[in-house]
Amino acid sequence: MNDRVIRYFNAVSEKLAAEHAITSTIKNSSDIGYSRESLVKDFLSKHLPGRLSAILGGHVFGFNQEESKQLDILILNDIGLNFKENEKPFAPIENVASVFTVKSSLNSKELIDSLSNIASIPQIDKDVLDFENLMGEPFEYFINHYPRFTVFAYTGMSLESTLKTIEEFYTNNDVPLNRRPQAIIVNKQYYIQSSPEPTPLYNGDLVRHILSLD
Repeated sequence: MNDRVIRYFNAVSEKLAAEHAITSTIKNSSDIGYSRESLVKDFLSKHLPGRLSAILGGHVFGFNQEESKQLDILILNDIGLNFKENEKPFAPIENVASVFTVKSSLNSKELIDSLSNIASIPQIDKDVLDFENLMGEPFEYFINHYPRFTVFAYTGMSLESTLKTIEEFYTNNDVPLNRRPQAIIVNKQYYIQSSPEPTPLYNGDLVRHILSLD
């Protein structure tokens, strides 16, 4: 990875930590939550490609009336309708490119809450989205890779405690692989990545099914 890019994102990480510290002076807990999520939304908005947009809050619904739990940040593509009239917008699953859950401090309870919220997101229905003119199994590939899910926290428990909580959660809950987060980030502490296939990093190492734990 380019050294300039590394220095850039390290500096942004420091900025997020400083801005989060400022929000801790707010007394109202709901205002703290809003500010915490707004910081991440603003970061995403500055770095997303033009065809994607980040919005705060809302629910994701499916073709057969399923609806997710409350989600912190939705990243939407530009191929469908927007439903932003209400304070908490909602979106069809086919419009969702990614979902972020945001926590001030990632303890076991907050991590389980994030994993449960992500697991509640409806699956894409083949009657709505199909790839009739493409060879192979493009629909299966697409639903196994998109949307992408990330858990972000400003601070958190140790990496070992996080991995233990993940293992226990998926041992006790039958959640499809495509409804598990691809990334869990605790700012300035650690980054856990999961992928449907072993994924090479820039230094040549492989990241495997950290979150599968089957």
